[in-house]
Amino acid sequence: MPLHEKLEAFIDHSLKMQQTLGTVPVLHQAFVGPAGSGKTMQARAYAQRLQDTGLAPDAPIEINCSHFKSVGQATQAFSEVPENSTVIVDEIDKIADGPFGREAVSSILQIMESKHCHVILVSDAPSMEKFIKSDPGLHSRIRSPFDVQNPDEQITPDIWDPDVTLKNAIKPLRPIKLMRTPKPS
Repeated sequence: MPLHEKLEAFIDHSLKMQQTLGTVPVLHQAFVGPAGSGKTMQARAYAQRLQDTGLAPDAPIEINCSHFKSVGQATQAFSEVPENSTVIVDEIDKIADGPFGREAVSSILQIMESKHCHVILVSDAPSMEKFIKSDPGLHSRIRSPFDVQNPDEQITPDIWDPDVTLKNAIKPLRPIKLMRTPKPS
């Protein structure tokens, strides 16, 4: 099944759970694949779809782990995340093996639990596997990452909205630690 169909099925299932239970289900997810495969773009499109369907209240926040250069920066970045946000955590591979990995796992679990955020992790497959398995709490929350390998199977915003093109849907982001992903124009 193509990636966009898997994600749409996941979102449909989540919407049914919301209608049945009356609460928004947990929507943590991970996107894995090789460099340049479009993992971040897919995560952004998924986050936008969560917002469009009402499963996520606001535009996603993006935290890029490649900006972490000293201990405490991950904690600081994640502490600034508002409650009930959707958070894209990109470049997990930059910290999975380094001194910031444990700090990031702790911070991610904190926003999942106490701030009730939807967390979307992005990385290459080996780093993501190591990162997720480094903590049983994280491993139990993100079970099967979406593999972004085949560009023909990827989500593009125009799958959901024929008036939106990929070019105007995902705008370049400023390279800062914590920011809102711009909405399509």
